[in-house]
Amino acid sequence: MKQGACNVSSLPITLHGDISMPVPPPDNSAAALRSQLYEEGHHDECRQMCLKMLAGALPDPEHRAMYALLAWCHFRLHDVDKAHAAATQAVEGATDDQRWARQCLAAVAVKRGDDEEFMRLAEILGDTLNVLNLRVARAIVNNDVLELTIPGLARQLAELDTEGATSVQLGNLYNNAAWFTLKRSEEYDALGFGWMFIAVGYYGDQNWHHRAGAHYRLYCMYQEYGLQLHATAAIVTAAQLWDEALQRDPDNATYRAKRDSCRLDADQRRAIPSL
Repeated sequence: MKQGACNVSSLPITLHGDISMPVPPPDNSAAALRSQLYEEGHHDECRQMCLKMLAGALPDPEHRAMYALLAWCHFRLHDVDKAHAAATQAVEGATDDQRWARQCLAAVAVKRGDDEEFMRLAEILGDTLNVLNLRVARAIVNNDVLELTIPGLARQLAELDTEGATSVQLGNLYNNAAWFTLKRSEEYDALGFGWMFIAVGYYGDQNWHHRAGAHYRLYCMYQEYGLQLHATAAIVTAAQLWDEALQRDPDNATYRAKRDSCRLDADQRRAIPSL
């Protein structure tokens, strides 16, 4: 692969909507907190509400659902150890399979680079969209154990059961598939770009932070292939989308840091006639 200025190894991997100011749901159930806070990107607010609810007495299975939600909040906030502890609380002694909590444990295994634990959990969870996304995410970093191939990934995407999947889940999967492809082989560069464009399409016209991340990756991809004008357009779009996300969640430090990373160098500024 051609090398450019973008350090692809340092970019985050997308593992797991329009961002609006967080409003705690009236019933404070795990399901309500998940839909109204977590899925809207307000992970710290959701974490605080989970801790508040867990400080009281919650009946089973609600307390397990709350621990699973707390685990994912910790994970999104990059506290892997606390994510593992909360997900374990949700799973231990459960009479059902606690799939969402186990998916968090699988995501933790990917972050920790524990291929044996990930493969054990993947066997339990089965060939689902989320498991495939985690498999691709791990293969981006280290593919020695999983031995994922680009033709094999293309076949899995074509055969994948997507019933019930959200557009963001599909966008994240194609986003990671594109990144894996562009990092692994020049032979499939067109396929990699195509999958990233599919990801952007799944994210739609809202989902500001997902779209911003995808366009930043596009910027790096264009840089890798020396497509300077396209790279400039992508980084400008990423910056604009982070601005949109920050308007809706101005205190989000992660969004702020990622927006600050979208800076044009002198060559990129010269590539825009209006600057």
